[in-house]
Amino acid sequence: MARILLKNITKRWGDFVAVDRQSLDIKDREFLVLLGPSGCGKTTTMRMIAGLEEPTAGEVWIGDRMVNDDLPKDRDVAMVFQNYGLYPHMSVFNNIAYPLKIRKSVPRSRIPELVNEAAERVELVPFLHRRPRELSGGQRQRVALARAIVREPQAFLMDEPLSNLDAKLRVTMRAELKHLSHELQITTVYVTHDQIEAMTLADRIGVMNEGKIRQLGTPDEIYNDPANIFVADFIGSPSMNLISGRVEGHQFVTVDRHELTRTAMGAMSQAVLGVRAEDIHVVAAGSGDVDGQVYAAENTGENVVLTLQLGGQRITCKEDRYIRFSIGETVGLKFDSNKNYLFDPSTGDRVRSPGN
Repeated sequence: MARILLKNITKRWGDFVAVDRQSLDIKDREFLVLLGPSGCGKTTTMRMIAGLEEPTAGEVWIGDRMVNDDLPKDRDVAMVFQNYGLYPHMSVFNNIAYPLKIRKSVPRSRIPELVNEAAERVELVPFLHRRPRELSGGQRQRVALARAIVREPQAFLMDEPLSNLDAKLRVTMRAELKHLSHELQITTVYVTHDQIEAMTLADRIGVMNEGKIRQLGTPDEIYNDPANIFVADFIGSPSMNLISGRVEGHQFVTVDRHELTRTAMGAMSQAVLGVRAEDIHVVAAGSGDVDGQVYAAENTGENVVLTLQLGGQRITCKEDRYIRFSIGETVGLKFDSNKNYLFDPSTGDRVRSPGN
């Protein structure tokens, strides 16, 4: 178990900068998720921690050692890959035992005991005699996890380990990972583009874009207190509504002159209002802050997701699953003035009221 510290690390290939002067302090036993779209630098950051990529500049520390010059095998971290990385000709037992055999870190007589302990943690004991091709995707993923666990490393590095699984199995494996994290208490860096995985697994989330962490915080902080338009738009399903307009006399007014909600801010000639779908409520036409027309209504089972046309912009909101709406129907929209966000469209940064 160890703290991982990145000091101004940069990774560059020619003129392309994959990671740009990024610093990050990952606490001992913390489960940190690097979240972002493809190409944002999250996997490159993890590979520099693992030693699979060499930083162009900066320092990587694991525990009390700077490991820039250490080979991957000498960094005492275990990596779980997206494609499992299992040896097809070996049994499950031998796949799990392989790191112990090549590192010679424990007496050979103890290997069966340690393999069985790791297999028991991920419920694989009945399958130890099988080959990977005889297992389901979820079972193969658990073999990869057991192979990482058996080493008892200082840190786990997980690169989108659930992305090859179907939706139902991902939910099951998320629960297993959450339980293992609680049980093992080993520093973990987890890379994903899936915001649900990040929100449900992380102690803290680093939301990355264009080689930099745009916001670092707990899931609650990332969701309820976004620092900029990128984070506000990336986190949430459906995405946060981002509505262009201005602030006139503490009233947010859209570009086509619809008055939506009160704000704590004074006049702003240009602003973007951010409001989550669950913070807009549908009421009878004429009785809300503004009227809109139903553009689409999607019944997800747990709720109805409405897309509403408001002048030249569309707004998404969530309503009770039993309510039905017709396309083209006019409805009223009521905004929760305590749950909206203002952003500067020129910088993308959050505009905070005094005291916030």
